[in-house]
Amino acid sequence: MAALGWKEFIRAFSRRSPGGRDFFWLATLLCLLQILMLVLLSARQGVLERSVDAFLGNQPGYGIPVWTRPNTVGFGGATLISEALVEKIEADGIAAEPFRRIFGRDHFAMPGAGVWRSLAGESDEDTFVGIAADFDGPLFPVIRLPPAPTAFGVLADELWTIVLDIDQFERHFDLAAYRDSVEGRIPDTSFNEIPEETAGLTRMPMIWLSMSTPKGSRLTPFRVVWARYLGVGSRNYAYLIERRWYVGISAQHENPALCSDLTGGPGLLPGVNAVQGPRLLTMQPADQDDARAKFDAALTPIKAEFGGEIIHSTTRSFWQPESRSRQSACPPLIPANTLALYLSDAGLTPINGRVAQAADEVELASLPATLGLELRGNGFSAPCDLLDDVVKSDSGTALREVDGVCMADVSATPGGRGYNEMLLFAAERTEIDALRDVINCADVSLGDVDSNASTEALCYAVQTPQDETVVQSRLRLSETYQDSLQRLAFLTNLFAVVTKPIGWTLFALLLAILWVQIGTLIGHRRNDYALLLASGFSPRQLTAMVSMQLVLAALFSMVVALLLFIGLREFLLNQSTALSTDFEKIVLGRRIDLLPLSIWDVAQTLGLVLWASSTLAWWQMLRTGVADGRSLEELMK
Repeated sequence: MAALGWKEFIRAFSRRSPGGRDFFWLATLLCLLQILMLVLLSARQGVLERSVDAFLGNQPGYGIPVWTRPNTVGFGGATLISEALVEKIEADGIAAEPFRRIFGRDHFAMPGAGVWRSLAGESDEDTFVGIAADFDGPLFPVIRLPPAPTAFGVLADELWTIVLDIDQFERHFDLAAYRDSVEGRIPDTSFNEIPEETAGLTRMPMIWLSMSTPKGSRLTPFRVVWARYLGVGSRNYAYLIERRWYVGISAQHENPALCSDLTGGPGLLPGVNAVQGPRLLTMQPADQDDARAKFDAALTPIKAEFGGEIIHSTTRSFWQPESRSRQSACPPLIPANTLALYLSDAGLTPINGRVAQAADEVELASLPATLGLELRGNGFSAPCDLLDDVVKSDSGTALREVDGVCMADVSATPGGRGYNEMLLFAAERTEIDALRDVINCADVSLGDVDSNASTEALCYAVQTPQDETVVQSRLRLSETYQDSLQRLAFLTNLFAVVTKPIGWTLFALLLAILWVQIGTLIGHRRNDYALLLASGFSPRQLTAMVSMQLVLAALFSMVVALLLFIGLREFLLNQSTALSTDFEKIVLGRRIDLLPLSIWDVAQTLGLVLWASSTLAWWQMLRTGVADGRSLEELMK
């Protein structure tokens, strides 16, 4: 029976088709219906997912960000986003990324007036704003350019890296004013790498900013990575710096005895407190003059920018910072790699551990870096005797002993301070509501929380002015995010309203087409079925054979429909290339997939077609008398 059914089905696709082409036309109609269903299902999903990208964002590898802030409007006063709270949320399986905003001139400033242009109604504090976050986390921009090459090579790679937003700098950065403000203050090689036109801005490999230190502001070089979008929430930011840099800056200001100089980069290199030229007594007079001239050329810009004095004696030339004193807690120092930029620009080679001999050598006198100081995104470690007593006694500080020396592990949020904001991530669009309920403590009862909850607890009990005890969250959704979420919910519900009548209409169309086509197919074969029944086939066998043929038609048409769908999807992906470029801040450089297709969509479509085909075929066979074993005379009518 199976062989007979297969032969009859396959003959419909042959050239001569002796049994007619009913199964061919059935498969064609099923193919068209199934591709229509797949397109509608995937288009609905695609529009909703792209709407999420537009309203909320979607970070590759992390998911959909949910923008939260400390709950400053709840009962009991403002709360904090502490490092302990972040760790607790991550331990519960939720991806979290805290960050800090850096406003105005808190830690950075342009090297001169007028370099950062403020438009009408804006101030530098409004526009020259950045964030401190982990470079290996979701806030590190997807759309970025590789670092531009620089003549300083590995020396530049030792510096702090700063990510600059191209659009913000093209809008606010006055390149001519920047060149004027740093000319003569930075190495000539670095100055020559500054483009003259804004169009070439992304070819600038380094930027020199005035960085705040415990001893005042200092012109500091940064390695630049240019990016297209540093947007978080409702605004774009001008720059992104590592979170451990912010940790180090805070540690400097709160613990003066650390004597750590962050201007040289994350390596915390030893600071230089003197530069000595080669021995002059062993040289010829002409060589002595040449050595002094090279020393002056290299150290004059350093003296102009960092102070100190250049001294020439009969034996050697040397430079030292002002007020050099080994008795002071933190003698004035310059990071070795920053100094090396100036020296290499003048053709001098810095050496350590031996006396400079040649005219192109200088000897660096360095003080060792702070022993045991280590910076991390979530805190830092340092010897206990270099820390302020308030920091050591903080609840976020853990003391330990290493080789008989007390070491302290300090949290990134000591002293009752917390992060400004935090992003939590939902893996899929359908998980946003569940994550929002977690943030709002919607499903947490008073019995689940402690009235004396620590900062590790997201949900805690608090007393209202009406003497009621309620559950409150330490986080709240950003107003901008809530507005975007409401707009997304409106669009989703609108789709749900529209989808139902369209779905039922398509289902009715499917039933009508299949009823006519299957009825025609069975009607054409009614005499053949009568002969098969007369030859000994049972009605059940005939029904099973027809069902098998319909399954073959559905499977064959689904394969063809999938091939056509893939072709259509690729065509739309290629057509959306220009759209992806125009809206790259939304799609983050990815092609816009308007027709995402899941296995569930395919299974849903195929299952519906198989069920409708089998059910309608059974009804048609009952109606024509094939399935209930009517007499040969009735079937042959």
